[in-house]
Amino acid sequence: MPSLIREENMHSYIFDRLKKTIFNNSTGEVSKLSMSESMVLSHLIENKDNEVKKSDLIAAGWPMRVVGPNSLTMAIKTIRQSLSDKGEIIETLPGKGYMLHSGFIEDSLDEKLGDAPNVKDSATAEPTVSENNDPVARFYEGEEFKSIPHKKENVIHNKKTKLVLITLLFFIYALAFFVSFVLQSHQASLECITVDGKVVCSTSSDIGDISGLEDGEYLYGHYNGEAEASFKKVE
Repeated sequence: MPSLIREENMHSYIFDRLKKTIFNNSTGEVSKLSMSESMVLSHLIENKDNEVKKSDLIAAGWPMRVVGPNSLTMAIKTIRQSLSDKGEIIETLPGKGYMLHSGFIEDSLDEKLGDAPNVKDSATAEPTVSENNDPVARFYEGEEFKSIPHKKENVIHNKKTKLVLITLLFFIYALAFFVSFVLQSHQASLECITVDGKVVCSTSSDIGDISGLEDGEYLYGHYNGEAEASFKKVE
């Protein structure tokens, strides 16, 4: 099979395989073809001046799908309308198929798709949109979207990082709140008084409990930071 050419110069028309368009040099109009129509026209060009059976064109335009002859007829009709063709370019062979005459195909306007030097086309080609979930369309779109898995991985990684940071901040806030609550509760439960220049602390229920013991009066509470409350003599 001949190497594919991106653009075919068909006299006053230019057929772009990647964009799936036919450009009219005379009027400036652009006709958009479906993926199947583009593949049918490409197959006719690759086999120009040869009889191409309908079954071969259907296989080229609708791979891995089952369609009737009417689909091919409508595709040929659309292609002819885009080329203003009344049967001179694409000839109908009754009961057989179709033939595209090479007299309407001029020199290609671009490098072969299989050649490496012209890299700018693959880099600047507009993204194509597949029609009817055609497997061939997905093949052409593969290069345009091959970086999507990497982008998806980055998005997932960023989401995980944000989730970890949010969880960490939540625990820090909860810990700070707990410590603050404990300190406030402890401070609120203690009450201190000064006796002869010395500070004695106790809970509010114990601070006023002065017991009359031998040798004087005593105050029950925490004395100078002792762990347990005890009776201390009031000097």
